[in-house]
Amino acid sequence: GCGVRLPHGDTDALVEAVCRLAARPEECERMGRSARRALVRHYSLSQVAARYYAAMQAAISDAAGQAQRPPRRRGNPVPVPRHHGHSGVADRQGEELI
Repeated sequence: GCGVRLPHGDTDALVEAVCRLAARPEECERMGRSARRALVRHYSLSQVAARYYAAMQAAISDAAGQAQRPPRRRGNPVPVPRHHGHSGVADRQGEELI
């Protein structure tokens, strides 16, 4: 691995892990090399750029699909998730209709 897993918020586990790693510099070096390999393999500039490009293309495509839909008429009720004691219908501004 290229790191140490710890339970969230467990400061005792963190202190123990830091002390253990401080006593084992060869393990730190091995983890550092492993982390570098993972970084180069999964997060190269070309890979990150390709992911951003794909995300932007998807956003543009979604926006184009939204633009082709007819807009709702102002004042029409818009369904919202039902909650206990609520009507489940809201106006365009998001205010619940009772």
